[in-house]
Amino acid sequence: MYPVASLLRKMLLAYLFVFHNNKPLVNIFCAMVSSLMMITVTGLVEPIVLISETRMQLFNEVSMLLFLYPFFLLTDYMFELDARKSVGWALVGVTLFNLGVNLLFRGF
Repeated sequence: MYPVASLLRKMLLAYLFVFHNNKPLVNIFCAMVSSLMMITVTGLVEPIVLISETRMQLFNEVSMLLFLYPFFLLTDYMFELDARKSVGWALVGVTLFNLGVNLLFRGF
């Protein structure tokens, strides 16, 4: 079930981002719902044998939600350029934190 859900999620998001790129709020909302769905599937079904891999998958999905929430602020609904710049730098910080944790976990 997990590989099928993951594949359907990726296909849905690819379709939305390519063919409906003029509707950013719909794209962000669908990405958030699919991320919540994957967190639920990963937490309940535990499709990965190793506990550490499951925790890492959950960490990455929660990080995905942390990435998506500020994207609402980067749409046309926020007019202040300084606020957009601050949100952008916060996204860079969260991205670097996620990258660092993943690199440490993989033993790079």
